[in-house]
Amino acid sequence: LDLSSLSFTESDSAYRFYMDFGTAMSKATFVHDGEDDEMEEIQVLKLGIPGDQENIDEVMLVSSVFIDTNGLLWFGQHAVEQAQYAPEGRNSRMDNIKRALSEDNLGEPVSTTYNPTSHQLSYEDIVLAYLAFFTWTINCALLNDADGTEVSGNFKRRFAMPCFPRPSARKVESKLKVLLGEAQILADTFKDEIHQGLPLSHFLSALNQLRAEKRSYPFIEFSVTEPLGVAGSLLSWQTSQDSLALVVDIGAGT
Repeated sequence: LDLSSLSFTESDSAYRFYMDFGTAMSKATFVHDGEDDEMEEIQVLKLGIPGDQENIDEVMLVSSVFIDTNGLLWFGQHAVEQAQYAPEGRNSRMDNIKRALSEDNLGEPVSTTYNPTSHQLSYEDIVLAYLAFFTWTINCALLNDADGTEVSGNFKRRFAMPCFPRPSARKVESKLKVLLGEAQILADTFKDEIHQGLPLSHFLSALNQLRAEKRSYPFIEFSVTEPLGVAGSLLSWQTSQDSLALVVDIGAGT
């Protein structure tokens, strides 16, 4: 395991990034606090470039996972492409993995429709695998888009949350805090192969090592509800000026 992000010195608190794990597409922004009462500088990261899907979208990342008959994990647009070669009626692509959070079935086993291997696999494992890929694309995009800012693997990060009922929201937020921390470790560990067909056996072995002892991830801060995340890109929370915004979110499934 590459645990380097757990031993870095404290990152510059003026910088952070926001992660939006979407049902159909995922995205992220890099934020620099403005001086005094100025608006924050918000930069949308071009995740589509490391995700090899610029022809679809430069900034949004396809939220798909596919396991082929050789036991390789494919993510994003590569998952879409690899699934086209699968025998008809056999191992299918997983396109709506975020629903496992809202339907509270993270612990359920993935059916043979999606998992053609002999490995025991839960929906939580699949969500984590995708979040590792998502984090890897963010790491790559930060290196290219940070405008000279020294990039740290432990930049503080916040994440978008759907508007679940409060008890469910607390449970999902707590789970995502851990999964996103684990995703950073796995993204660092598999950075050279995560987008080239990641052996499921390697992923599960690393996951067992990672969870062999209790770990904390202080760089994962807290959630921001999706409507507030949108409003925050338009209105400064630092000013006392009264403002009103209506956010309409037409989602892809959740």
